[in-house]
Amino acid sequence: MPQMQPAEALATCEQALRSLISTVLAKKLGKDWVSQVFPEERAVKIRGVRDEEAGRRTRRGVASVPSSELAYAQFFDILALLKKYWADFKPALGNQNETLGLLSRFEALRNSVAHSRDLLPFEEELLSGIAGEIRNRVTIYMSTQDPTGDYFARIDSVTDSLGNCIDNFPADPMEHGVSLRTGVVLHPGDTITFRCRGTDPQGRDLTWWVLPTREADNPHYTGRDLDVVWRVSSTDVSARRDVHIFMKSSGPYHRVNTELSGFDYCATFIYTVLPREDSAPTMSGVSGTEDRNER
Repeated sequence: MPQMQPAEALATCEQALRSLISTVLAKKLGKDWVSQVFPEERAVKIRGVRDEEAGRRTRRGVASVPSSELAYAQFFDILALLKKYWADFKPALGNQNETLGLLSRFEALRNSVAHSRDLLPFEEELLSGIAGEIRNRVTIYMSTQDPTGDYFARIDSVTDSLGNCIDNFPADPMEHGVSLRTGVVLHPGDTITFRCRGTDPQGRDLTWWVLPTREADNPHYTGRDLDVVWRVSSTDVSARRDVHIFMKSSGPYHRVNTELSGFDYCATFIYTVLPREDSAPTMSGVSGTEDRNER
């Protein structure tokens, strides 16, 4: 069985490359780098996809979409940028022919997955292996850009089941978290699932947990790509309810140390929780949001 299933391998590799490209080209060309690296027609199309997605999700009650314009570019856009600016990416990705050869094979397998064609076992292994190799190369490079990055783990992204996404974490090593005001109203009995992705430069296990929680054992989850569940209770009722997703590596030291426990990164989602009316349906993911908006 491959270390990563096909869907996870696709997300892992693409997210690593998008993060690398955004970091390197923003440093080289400035904040508006997208307008400089894509032909005007292509940049307009990418922004159009972003705006359409934002509008569609807003109508469904989703308050936030991925912040990077590159999140809406196709994989062939990513390959084109890597080829065009290879000198800038070489410190991270190494030999051009070797890396682009791997990514070309990855793209072919990616297309099979995207069109719901089954992969053979060895193809699943290959897809997982390439994704792991690219992720490791990017992780090592990104660690050199952060004086503390070669030791402490970091969160790549956290997305709640309503589509709100935190994927833009500060480069400042003294900052250990990001918060997002979702604009979403929840009620006791609702369930929110957070899809969490993280990396560790030393390959250690990552542990995740959510606060606040009503569960007596405060469950912890271990993995680089997993789901964390938060169940809304009556004690969460407030105009502002901050929900913290903590992550730490299995190492003995962490970016933030406290008397009881330490952590390496935190993503905070801010909701409003109101008492449930008799007619208010229970929310569980996006479908619950649509029901609530139809009332």
